[in-house]
Order: sequence, then structure tokens, then C-alpha cells
Amino acid sequence: MIFETSVSYFMNNFENNIGSLVKPLVTASITIFQEVAKGLLPTPAKSHYVFNLRDTWKVFQGVCSLSPKKISEPLMVVKAWVHENLRVFGDRLINHADKDWFKAAVSGHLKN
Repeated sequence: MIFETSVSYFMNNFENNIGSLVKPLVTASITIFQEVAKGLLPTPAKSHYVFNLRDTWKVFQGVCSLSPKKISEPLMVVKAWVHENLRVFGDRLINHADKDWFKAAVSGHLKN
């Protein structure tokens, strides 16, 4: 609810029905966080694989840095959301298997 309130306040400045993306983006972000927290557990070689809701907030900080003057299509917001997920979560991953798993997780939520 906190994410929805914050992001919807920000998205009110956008046109072309971009505000309708708030609920799906928030739902997908929380689901991705839960999948990452459950699927990418810390090990001795991956001790930095510790994720919390602050990471989800960083994704939305990046999305909320978009300018309504430059963003005119919902697809542009979705691309920014994917980029922020890859930046926040994906940049911490150390091997191709984990990166591929994460990309598949994000891609699975793009349909929704």
C-alpha cells in the first residue's frame, strides 16, 4: 500500500494512461522481491545476496526519476522499471545462472 500510494502520487503527472501501470508495477515488484529473497539465498560465495524491501524502494526511486516531459508512452515506463530491476537486483548477481534466472523472473512478470 505504501508503494502504491507513493508511485501513484508521482504518476499523476503523466499522460496517456500511464497511471494505470501503478498497481501492476507494484504487484510485480513485490513478487520479484519475494522470488529473489527466496530463490537467491546467501552462501559463503554469495554472502552479499541479502535482499530487503529497501531494494524494491530503490527500483521505484529510479522509476520516479522519470520526467513527464520526456515519457509519453506506458512502454517507456515499463522499460525503465525493467532497467531499474536489473540495476538494483541484477548488478549484484555474480554468475550467469543467477543472472539468467533473474532475467527469466522479470520477463515472466512483463506479460502481466
